[in-house]
Amino acid sequence: MIKFNFIKMKKTLLFSMLFAASAVFTSAFAGERATTSYPLQTLMAANKTPTPIPDGVKIENNVVVSWPAALIPEDRQIILEEGIVGIGYQAFAETPLRNIVLPSTLRTISKEAFFASALQAVVIPEGVETLGEAAFSNCHSLIAVSLPSTIKNMGNNMFMYCGKLNNVQLKEGFTAIGESAFFKCTALANISLPSSLQSIGDGAFNSCSALEEITIPNGVTEIGNNVFDECSFLQKVNFPASVTKIGRSAFHNCVGLSNVSLPEGLKTIDGLAFYGCTSLFEITTPEGLELLGASAFEDCTALASVTLGKGFTVLNQKAFKGCKALQQIMLPEGVEELKPFVFQNCTALTEVTFPSTLKNIGLNALVNCSSLSKVTCNAATPPALKGNVFNKTPNGKTLVVPESSIAQYQTTQYWGAPSFATIVTGINSLEPAQDQKADVYTLQGVRLGTKAIWPSLPKGLYVVGNKKVVK
Repeated sequence: MIKFNFIKMKKTLLFSMLFAASAVFTSAFAGERATTSYPLQTLMAANKTPTPIPDGVKIENNVVVSWPAALIPEDRQIILEEGIVGIGYQAFAETPLRNIVLPSTLRTISKEAFFASALQAVVIPEGVETLGEAAFSNCHSLIAVSLPSTIKNMGNNMFMYCGKLNNVQLKEGFTAIGESAFFKCTALANISLPSSLQSIGDGAFNSCSALEEITIPNGVTEIGNNVFDECSFLQKVNFPASVTKIGRSAFHNCVGLSNVSLPEGLKTIDGLAFYGCTSLFEITTPEGLELLGASAFEDCTALASVTLGKGFTVLNQKAFKGCKALQQIMLPEGVEELKPFVFQNCTALTEVTFPSTLKNIGLNALVNCSSLSKVTCNAATPPALKGNVFNKTPNGKTLVVPESSIAQYQTTQYWGAPSFATIVTGINSLEPAQDQKADVYTLQGVRLGTKAIWPSLPKGLYVVGNKKVVK
């Protein structure tokens, strides 16, 4: 047995633990929010001397190898002696341990060290450098945790299924959150991420159903797969300029997310990224976006305004399927192919504009767009259609095409009758403006001003009063 003098122990540890444990945690269910205060008396009653090491506790080379559940003190609290440098694999796993004060000599907490224990709060002291995977996972009573500046990254599954955790303190210098680190932390309403953070692992905040807002620090370049999947209460995300990729299902079923401002340098929106974000009403993709993945905005049923910047060449399948509030869509120049079902069941869609670069439209791309009344296609050669892409749309639609291409469209299957009642050419000049307040836009949806600015604009193609106009 090694004897230690507790007087040498840093008194700030116990104070910090009391402070962290005094947090109020918030949980959300059934549309209401309830609060529960942490019972401080359990920590205040803690002994002020190290807990004696009973026979049956295994310590090797100053590492706690195992502390059986039956040997946890009756008050369910432990103060570890100074000199302990590590806590081993599952050392306190599945024990009734409620509170622990860790020594300043501690350097390592191994994998699953406190797995499924009854811990309520923990302050990890300065000097600890390693946290093993799932060290605190399944700690269903854990409310508050503070990590030191000496820990630079968090292992995978670190606080998985800690359903009461609502107070997490990360210090500057921290750089990486592991995969599924906070999975199913359903009471975590807010977390402040340090500016030093560089990466967030896949599924890190998956199913954190109380999380309201998140600010991603500048320096993070990728939002991984499923990072905020099923964060049903998430309403706002602040992206830094550094983000270039939003991963697969990153915001899948974030039903409270209403408005998203995407960073200018974004290159990839992967498949299912915003699938089922039923409160999202507006989205603008930046110029230079290279990939808009399959089902990226599928079933965003409130999405009424979509502005797509130039960059990507393929609009992947089901990208906007089921966007039932969308009324108009203009695809940017450079798009060459629409994959199948891309606008399926967009039942409010009345008008769609295809660019001159479009070559192929996939099967049922606009199936069941039951309000569609006008299609403008600026391609000189009718794009190849995979079957009747306009299936279950009104037969009385108007098709607007380049003047020199009318005859070709009329004789191309599915571009002529009965899909379209009339085929006309676009407007090639602007009539004298009667409504000087009508707005003028570029083909990419950028507003230039009212029609009064028309004389000052250079020659080109514009959108005025929902019509494409050549100057």
